[in-house]
Amino acid sequence: MDGVIFLEDLEFFARHGLRDSERVSAQKFLVSVCIFGNFLAATRSDDISHTIDYSAVYDLIKQIVEGNGFHLVERLAGEIAGNIFNKFSMATIVKVTIKKHPSSWMGKEYGSIGFSAKFSR
Repeated sequence: MDGVIFLEDLEFFARHGLRDSERVSAQKFLVSVCIFGNFLAATRSDDISHTIDYSAVYDLIKQIVEGNGFHLVERLAGEIAGNIFNKFSMATIVKVTIKKHPSSWMGKEYGSIGFSAKFSR
């Protein structure tokens, strides 16, 4: 049985971006992840060791987003996916979506911009 654990629109403030103006002060980033895997044992056991702990995923993402300064959100997404695979062996596919509100872009106003990709082992 394949299942998906997801965390949506996790809000962080960080300094990622290609332009210097994007890296001067922290901007809001919204990060969503879907972690695909076989969670059948958890549906039967009610035991956390048979699944992936949401809070551990959150802590990992927070550390990556707030602890680094990448030029590209594509690189940030790759770091998140790679670290999830390294820490959680149950993960077979990881989808990462990153949105940011580019208020620092020369006065341009958009709802959000971003990147989304599926990574697999």
